[in-house]
Amino acid sequence: EEQEGQRPRRKFRYVVRNFGRQLDYDTLEIAGAPNREVSTWLSLERFLNNGYKGFFVVELANPAEAWRTTGKLVVLSDIGLVVKRSDDELMVFATSLASTKPLKGVAVTLVSTSNQVIATGATDGDGVARFADYRNAAKDFQLKLVTAEVDNDFNFIHLDDYRVETS
Repeated sequence: EEQEGQRPRRKFRYVVRNFGRQLDYDTLEIAGAPNREVSTWLSLERFLNNGYKGFFVVELANPAEAWRTTGKLVVLSDIGLVVKRSDDELMVFATSLASTKPLKGVAVTLVSTSNQVIATGATDGDGVARFADYRNAAKDFQLKLVTAEVDNDFNFIHLDDYRVETS
């Protein structure tokens, strides 16, 4: 039971801890019949164009039923990423989402499933970072994540989430 001024205990899928801070806590009315899928507009406008870039977690929960929760990771970045790989080479393409032009000098990192850095590089004038023979550099590690960072901006691709079937 919620006491005056206290938030209900909830199950979190994402934990902020020292990685950031909670920006808001609000109550949102969901209209519709119980046990039916509904769409409800949730404006994040006040968090956009405020000088902050990075990752935001949007979590929705019913305080009366803490087990009924969902969360979504939202990324604010100008770095658009495409990763292409073959048996012996991996290429990362970085473009500005605002201008669609290639981004030069983006620091690219290949990260394994066990959070080991496999390789690092930077994009050239065409916005491409090439990793020749990256499988050999990976040794026994499996590639999981590609990160990109330039100036005050950061983005990533979790490869399992964006794999395109080509068979």
